[in-house]
Amino acid sequence: MEVGPTKIAKGYGDRISTLPEPILLHILSFLPTKFSIRTSVLSKRWRYLWTYVPTLDFDDSEAPFFKEDQVLLDMIFSPAELYLIEDKERDERFAEVVDEFLMLRNRIDIHKFRLWYSGNLFASRLRVWFKAAGTLNTKELDIGIFKRKGPFDLPLAVFGTKSLETLKLDLHFSRLRTPSNARFHRLKILQLVQVIFSSKYFHEEFFSNCPTLENLTLRTCGFTGSAPLNIVACGLKTLDIYECQGLRKCEMKLRAPNLVTFSYVLTSIAKNYDLSDLVSLAYAKVQIHKECDVQIRKKSQGNCSSLSQMISGLHAAKVLSICGSSIEMLAAEKDLLPPYPMFQNLERLNLIAYLCSCYDYMEAVDWFFSQCPNLNKLVIDDFERKSKHMGGLLCCTRRSASILPSTMNYLKEIEIKQCKTDPHAMKLMSLLEKKSPFLKKTDNL
Repeated sequence: MEVGPTKIAKGYGDRISTLPEPILLHILSFLPTKFSIRTSVLSKRWRYLWTYVPTLDFDDSEAPFFKEDQVLLDMIFSPAELYLIEDKERDERFAEVVDEFLMLRNRIDIHKFRLWYSGNLFASRLRVWFKAAGTLNTKELDIGIFKRKGPFDLPLAVFGTKSLETLKLDLHFSRLRTPSNARFHRLKILQLVQVIFSSKYFHEEFFSNCPTLENLTLRTCGFTGSAPLNIVACGLKTLDIYECQGLRKCEMKLRAPNLVTFSYVLTSIAKNYDLSDLVSLAYAKVQIHKECDVQIRKKSQGNCSSLSQMISGLHAAKVLSICGSSIEMLAAEKDLLPPYPMFQNLERLNLIAYLCSCYDYMEAVDWFFSQCPNLNKLVIDDFERKSKHMGGLLCCTRRSASILPSTMNYLKEIEIKQCKTDPHAMKLMSLLEKKSPFLKKTDNL
């Protein structure tokens, strides 16, 4: 129903429809395509507005279970039975809807194309869609493919998309097969989730074929075989490796002179590391399972472990987050490390969890502090409120009067991320303040 200007002026009626078209399209771009279609029944102005939205978002998990949704889709594309038939027909009907949407674009550019699907689509269909996305100057591709048999081929059409700046790929633990000679010309952000890298299908030159890459994320990925993980990207600024498994037979080589942020969390340890070119590193985080330390320690046999190789490569960092088990591992190999301080640029240390009552642990922490001559802030993070480890630390701290002062002479601020009502945290802060009268107490406690 059209709303007259008099009602709008009085504050009644549909004022959203009076907004300029670019603003309406921007609002619709935040909705899944299924919901943006629904606006076509609002008025004549909204009838075809959704066809100009710069975002296409298809997710077969968002099925129209309600009757009004089926009627609406049937009015536009006639797919009322889309989710009511067998899987094979369902796959084909879903593909027809995507085909029709791409044809309705009328050469209108796409800012983002998101496709999440749990069926079995033919690779030829995917190639057609990616090629269409490329011709429509798509800047962001967000692809999630589930229940897939065999490796996933990244089509050449994706590499040929010269406008592509962001690629997000979730394969639900399928193998990724990449062409050896393809390049991403303008890709800046690459996010790979639940992707299996195998030496049979994945070419180690893949990352070096992204000359403009700035942000790389590997989350819950897996590695099979012994092919090296080579990340050679001169423009890379952020690298996030999270909960990736299977690296123990691989060698990891990182060449990123402009890397600013590096995060390596709950990930298996590689066979060897070469991180000798991280001269611009400012923020680093290393958090691994204690079991990894034990396994690597058994394999080192008098040589510096691969964990030590990795952490030593982070020497330029100004802010470092590290778990206590990694500090213990480094301290156990201190005689094999260079005699000079490892982290001469480090200004802030975030010590993550794993606090125990072992006296050797406190000595390891003390040694690590000696590797950070310019440290001025310490953050102790992730205390378990009811854990016996906290009490153990307090007991150990009282026994270590000869240790703590040497580690705190240059500290200006300490922060304990814990509730103000936690008695253990309050006692620890009180003890540290007595050891260092010039220490600043933060408001986070």
